[in-house]
Amino acid sequence: MRQRNGGSRRWRAPLGGVVGIAAVARLLAGPLPLNYYDTAWALIWGRQIDHGHLPSYEWKGASAPHPLANVVGALLAPLGTSGAWQAVGVIVFITFGVLDVALYAAVRSAFDSRLTAALAAGALLLCPPFLSNALGGSGLADLPATALVVSAVALELRRPRRGTAPLVLLALAGLLRPEAWGVSFVYWCWFGSGRPARAELLRATLIALSAPILWAASDLLIAGSATHSLNAAQTSVGRELVASGIADVPVVAFHGLRDLLGIPVLVVGCAGALVTLFERQRRGLILLALLAVSLTEFIALGILRLPLVERYLLDSSALIPAFFAYALTGGRVAALRRLHLDARWLRSASLIAAIAIAGYVGVVDITGLSRVRSEQRAAVHAEADLVSIAPQVKRLLRRCGALYVPPYALISLTAYDLDLPTSEVGRIAARIPRRGLVLTPRTGPVSHYFDLSGARSRQVRRALAARGFKLLGHDRSWLLLGGRCA
Repeated sequence: MRQRNGGSRRWRAPLGGVVGIAAVARLLAGPLPLNYYDTAWALIWGRQIDHGHLPSYEWKGASAPHPLANVVGALLAPLGTSGAWQAVGVIVFITFGVLDVALYAAVRSAFDSRLTAALAAGALLLCPPFLSNALGGSGLADLPATALVVSAVALELRRPRRGTAPLVLLALAGLLRPEAWGVSFVYWCWFGSGRPARAELLRATLIALSAPILWAASDLLIAGSATHSLNAAQTSVGRELVASGIADVPVVAFHGLRDLLGIPVLVVGCAGALVTLFERQRRGLILLALLAVSLTEFIALGILRLPLVERYLLDSSALIPAFFAYALTGGRVAALRRLHLDARWLRSASLIAAIAIAGYVGVVDITGLSRVRSEQRAAVHAEADLVSIAPQVKRLLRRCGALYVPPYALISLTAYDLDLPTSEVGRIAARIPRRGLVLTPRTGPVSHYFDLSGARSRQVRRALAARGFKLLGHDRSWLLLGGRCA
């Protein structure tokens, strides 16, 4: 009984931390504009699974599928459109709570300091760019994968060469993001170097291989090609005009990490990583190795000419606050000692500088949260308004015969919220349709969120007016234009 109570107490604190941090993140960030494109596709495919059908990957504008995200979409399908979106929001914030608690545990084990761990978790929690770009753009794949990877590292740091538990978490992450396969392979090599028993090594090998095998099998079963996801990602480079290629890696990586973390955390975090490297702390080096693996995988995306997207840097951006915190605490003292600058006045000056940097980052983060909330408001309203206007769109669609939207990002969102097959939602490209119903953003902020410039939006409206399209309905976020409707 005593052991059972001890075990429950051991889990009570992390679970309480997850719920508490999720609640604080929700209060700080406010309602999130979710990643409509990838998340909506996962929900569409999940709805198809819930109806007893295989997901339809063949539409040319579809995102690359993520098997575990599709399973989650199927579990959310019975909740309905609004219920599923609300559940996605809950999942995102709970996932962030898991990530922050895992980061705290990993940093505390790596640097043996509660202060460093608390500073790292706080830096991630209060970071407005991360709260807006990472949480809002994470969908059902990217942020959960990062949380699972950091949780696996936290378990490994608590008990080295644990084996099964970290590999299971990495396998789950590998069903959400293929970058986790590389982390799993590196960890399998590390585990195998400890000369485990043959049965343990076999089990570890099967777990490590499970994610890529299941992903390829899923693509083969559904799309008829084991490399469908890879081909879809490569196709999206030209379609979405995103950066790709090894030459773009340095610029995209710098801008992505800067946009996710901010310059102070990024610069000081890099300094802390260098101190960790020179100090050669074994557990700290494990965190540094994971950072190196994640950055190497981003370079590999460039070599393979796959999309170089900011949210693919989530693993790296979640780890850099650990080194930021170390630079301001134990790493500061270690650096002075290594440079033989251990005079008392230098230690005092460095402490004052560390407090000033932490205070500056805190003030900037807190003041930036209000700006983030205001920028997100239009996108949050856009989703709610589209769900509200759905009955009107469906009613007009019977008269107009076809539905069109300007940007790719709107196709999956519209199809899901209106419960339409994606084949029935067309995109306005260079050629304007002669008849049909057009759904287009009404305001500049909504257009900007869906990557539709103000100039392009005005151009589409003028072209539609020239074709005789007239305003049939609107709300605060959307316009409904119809041409030659019965």
